[in-house]
Amino acid sequence: MGAMCCGKSEKYADAEYGDPNYTGPPMDDKLAKGPMEERSCTDIICCLVFIGWWVVMAYIGYISMTTGEPETYLAVWDGGGVKCGLDA
Repeated sequence: MGAMCCGKSEKYADAEYGDPNYTGPPMDDKLAKGPMEERSCTDIICCLVFIGWWVVMAYIGYISMTTGEPETYLAVWDGGGVKCGLDA
């Protein structure tokens, strides 16, 4: 992974940094004509999950402010119905 002793790393072994005409390693044929055609958008799913998380947090905040007991919604409950770590 690191640099080889007294030479270039394996990743940049074919690089000619002093050559002004060096264009880099050969390009993949799939990318030579622009972005790939077989793409799909996955950011929409992540965005919906993120927005859903904020909606749930806003709801918890609203309920906590109106009832005055945020522990009711955020605490962990044991099998006996007691809030763990809090005085009942």
